[in-house]
Amino acid sequence: MHDTESAAKINLPTIKSGASYNHVIRWSTKDAAGVVTPMDLTGYSARLQVKSKATDEVALVDWATADVVDGGELTLDGNTITIEAGVAATAGLVFTDKPFDLLVWPTATPDKATRIAYGVVSAERVITSLPTP
Repeated sequence: MHDTESAAKINLPTIKSGASYNHVIRWSTKDAAGVVTPMDLTGYSARLQVKSKATDEVALVDWATADVVDGGELTLDGNTITIEAGVAATAGLVFTDKPFDLLVWPTATPDKATRIAYGVVSAERVITSLPTP
């Protein structure tokens, strides 16, 4: 079961196929009085998936903490989630406005996952080819 009430709708920056990708998301909550509190992600894990349709089983992109899935990695520090993917992880990715979401959970209890962000993301080809080593 995923808590979805606190999820923020955002659109991620376009992924450039065959180029490094880096984006930072900060997770905070706001109470009824408007007080913003950064959420401490110490001891948490995270996973971001992009799919052709939200109901698909197979992900176009599957990046996580703990282990590097598909060559992308999520790093958690305080209330900051850094999404990083190298050239190999983005190579061949080409899609337009596909749904994604980002879940976090206490590492020991993945059944307590919280969906903190969702939206759409695109991936486009870069024009310049990189030299092969």
